[in-house]
Amino acid sequence: MARVDYYTLETAVKTALEADAAVVATAGLVILVEEEVSMHHVPVIVITLASRSAPDELQPLRAGKGTRFLVELVLFVYFYALDVSEAARQRDDLVGKVEIALMNDRTLGGACNYLYLTGGTFVTARDESGYNSGAEVRVTVDVTATA
Repeated sequence: MARVDYYTLETAVKTALEADAAVVATAGLVILVEEEVSMHHVPVIVITLASRSAPDELQPLRAGKGTRFLVELVLFVYFYALDVSEAARQRDDLVGKVEIALMNDRTLGGACNYLYLTGGTFVTARDESGYNSGAEVRVTVDVTATA
């Protein structure tokens, strides 16, 4: 039976981020896989699975012995600061570092056929003592499951 190890894809993203000097240079950064975010862990990147599909046009002729999947992962990037402009600046800086790290390893160390960035949303919210500023980095991974 063809199988994709989805959790391995998530950990491969984490490994790619941890291998990037610019990402890990972010003071206090925590990178989590499939864990709830706590604002006590900021700055933080949380890696989660969002969806998967197997489009007909991507399927190889292998007598049913393989399936190509497009797996969407979402990386949530959060920062906290007392000033809204500082929170947004820090968020934007880390989002850029994450995107560059992923562009530098399009196969996640051989864990997938190809990876591409597909966008994401932004959010900033005020609480009683400062600002939480976050962004999604949406990533689609092309992976082949073979029997």
